[in-house]
Amino acid sequence: MKIPTNRHQGFTIIEVLIVLAIAGLVMTMVFVAVPSLQRNSRNTQRRTDVSALIASVNEYMTHTVSLPVQADLDDIIDATNLSYYDKSGPVLGGVNLATYSTATFGSWTFPNSHPHDRVVLFMKAKCVAPDSNQATNGAHKGFAVFYGVETATGFDTNCVDN
Repeated sequence: MKIPTNRHQGFTIIEVLIVLAIAGLVMTMVFVAVPSLQRNSRNTQRRTDVSALIASVNEYMTHTVSLPVQADLDDIIDATNLSYYDKSGPVLGGVNLATYSTATFGSWTFPNSHPHDRVVLFMKAKCVAPDSNQATNGAHKGFAVFYGVETATGFDTNCVDN
């Protein structure tokens, strides 16, 4: 006696919907994670550039008896391998030497619309706390570097000193 077999090859609609739901979930997770990974990559570039800039300014001050002026800073930036910032000044991506009085630090904010794309060196200054946005009077050859990093909701200002 022959047993009838009605098995058809293929997937049921439920199986197809489950696979599509899982694929959709994976795609959603990827689209949520990618902007965060890109932001973290840019922030890492910024931190690396700031560290290289601090090392270059320290080396400059080791060989001279004076603090750098803007023209010296331009030469320092040219000699430093920066991947994110340049010496374009107050425009996007610029590195500036602060000309502000060291008595007017307090909570300082960047003077342009792209704060995470700026670096400002305050001479004769030190940070109030690591990764803060405040500095105070420092040693004669001390300096504080303010730079911005991107966050999920905007940016934060960080301060690093030598």
